[in-house]
Amino acid sequence: MKINITKNNYELIIKALSMSSFVYGNLSDFVDNKYKKDSDDLEILESYLLEYANDFHFNKNIDSFDGKLYLNEEYNDAVLDDLFLYDDQQVYENLANKLDLRDFKMKYSQAEIDKMIEEHNGYLGVPLYDFEKRYYDEFEEHNYDRLFIKDK
Repeated sequence: MKINITKNNYELIIKALSMSSFVYGNLSDFVDNKYKKDSDDLEILESYLLEYANDFHFNKNIDSFDGKLYLNEEYNDAVLDDLFLYDDQQVYENLANKLDLRDFKMKYSQAEIDKMIEEHNGYLGVPLYDFEKRYYDEFEEHNYDRLFIKDK
């Protein structure tokens, strides 16, 4: 099978593989060994596709060690910068969502929440909005500088 792709398509595929390799590598190293096979397979696929770097004028982004092709440090750093930015955004979103839901559940009984769910066809986004906005505004303005654990 032959697939025709552009230089831009090639770079996007390499970038996506690199990001996936970082994610599955971390999952394998720090969460569960079940991700090891995916991590290894992604590394093999990336290495295979890097053999075509010359065809896509991408060779400036690769290095070779012991006959194996790798993305160079500069390219890897740029990919990691994107992943770190994504990770920061996810922490922000997840923390705001967990805290707003906690506050929402503290304010309303389960019966009141069930009624809202029914009134909004299973979607709690509208009643949750003010709770979410409070945390989004806080984190946007102050980052996590005012986030502390209260001693009892």
